[in-house]
Amino acid sequence: MRVFKNESGRSLIEILGVMAIGAIMVISALTLFQAVQRQQRQMTATDDLRTLSDSIKILFAGRGNYSGISTSYLIKAGAIRSEKNQISDSMIATSETNGSRYAIEYEQVRYSDCAYFAIAKMDFVDEVRINGYAAGKELYCNRSGNTNKVKFFFR
Repeated sequence: MRVFKNESGRSLIEILGVMAIGAIMVISALTLFQAVQRQQRQMTATDDLRTLSDSIKILFAGRGNYSGISTSYLIKAGAIRSEKNQISDSMIATSETNGSRYAIEYEQVRYSDCAYFAIAKMDFVDEVRINGYAAGKELYCNRSGNTNKVKFFFR
């Protein structure tokens, strides 16, 4: 029987330790990437909402009110390309009965995006409603699936 005194290499425990550290680093990086991606999506949606609001004000400047606003009108006027955006697959534009305000409603919104809009401070928005309730608390957002409706009112 031969005994090797000058063995080189790593033990199984050392290799497993390195792999565990590597796995932790990968998971941390993915978590951070997802958080940055979500934040970027929400910031882009906020900027898009501000741009849409400015476009609508320009389109309706001569009328004195917002009656007649609709999603199809905004698409035809070139204010938006489609009813889909980064936050929702369905956007609905409507005006109040007297035309003094208009609303942009996003349907099928993720919980994380709903929670963001529930507490976000947007100076260009008159009012935000989450699933029919006045915003201010994320508890109005449904955690299961993309079932939330977020409605923004503008003057």
